[in-house]
Amino acid sequence: IHQFALPGDFIGFQARADQPIDYSAQALTEITVCAFPMKDLANVLKELPELTHRLIDMHTQSIKLCRQHVLGIGRKSAKQRLAHLFLELYHRVRVIGDLIPGTEADSIAFPLSQEDLADAMGLTSVHISRTLRELTDEGLLSLKHRRLTIFNEPALVDLAQFDKQLVMQDHPLL
Repeated sequence: IHQFALPGDFIGFQARADQPIDYSAQALTEITVCAFPMKDLANVLKELPELTHRLIDMHTQSIKLCRQHVLGIGRKSAKQRLAHLFLELYHRVRVIGDLIPGTEADSIAFPLSQEDLADAMGLTSVHISRTLRELTDEGLLSLKHRRLTIFNEPALVDLAQFDKQLVMQDHPLL
């Protein structure tokens, strides 16, 4: 898993429409998909240059997040990487909170399993379980009943070496 898409995210964008997409997507919750035939999208983008800029912004943001994940694999411990992913998703959901049911002051709906987290982190689910237990025992967060609750955000930010500005910009399509 190299990316988690949230409501409003644009997936499947590629520069060359004549080449197949080299990845797949799987929904973990109910979703509504709006599909655009490439030839129609090209016409819309010609007519609405502002939309073109917003799609470029979204794609650039996606690349930044992927780069952070790759750098984390080589430079951060499992605990730091998991903390970073929790904070990234937490803050991305907070930006678009009105679009996601179950978003509260200190918690968000979190449909990812430990296997999903393991795939995203390049770790085993056993290692994820152990690391999650450490974060919980330290009073930083809780992950129960498909909800992520952050108890000590400053400490979690410090541990993860997390830059909120990476995800706190306005969502390009809102």
